[in-house]
Amino acid sequence: MFARHIQQSLAFANIVRLMAVAAAVALFGTGMCGFLGYYKFKSAIEAAARSRMSVPAASVRAGAEASLSLGVPLAGQTRALLQRERSADPEIVEIAVVDVAGRTLLHTDPHGAAPPPGEVDEVRMPMRNSFDQPLGDVVVRYAGESSRGALARMRGRLAVIVAAGWAGSTLLAAAGIALVTRRGSAPR
Repeated sequence: MFARHIQQSLAFANIVRLMAVAAAVALFGTGMCGFLGYYKFKSAIEAAARSRMSVPAASVRAGAEASLSLGVPLAGQTRALLQRERSADPEIVEIAVVDVAGRTLLHTDPHGAAPPPGEVDEVRMPMRNSFDQPLGDVVVRYAGESSRGALARMRGRLAVIVAAGWAGSTLLAAAGIALVTRRGSAPR
């Protein structure tokens, strides 16, 4: 009787150890799925935002290159184009045309105050003349608030999904281990 009790307690300790390993493996697997899913979503959101901001940058670049190729200085028409493109998307903070040295030639901000770094992202498109010489860049600075908000919501959802997946995987592993140990301890 005493030997059987020791044998059962050792079997229980092995089952607990096996369950701990199964829970750790399930946590690692679901955690990695959540981690990779989050970064895939993040890269898709960032690519979509960059693509969306490339449209006004390309439009301004085409207008500025056309003006410069005709020898017309960047002035009224280009400034109107900058304002029109800026008003097309509410997330655009500033559109600027800079020369090769990085000096701002034209921009949409009338006060000339630069947006705070870290709060805005930017898309740069190089401008070239008809001889393929660099003329400068068109810079579109935009607030990524909607992207950051979407990422924060996705983090919360993924945490719930990972927790539910881990709990489900652990319960499934426990049921499998219980089934195997019952079959193994049944008389033959």
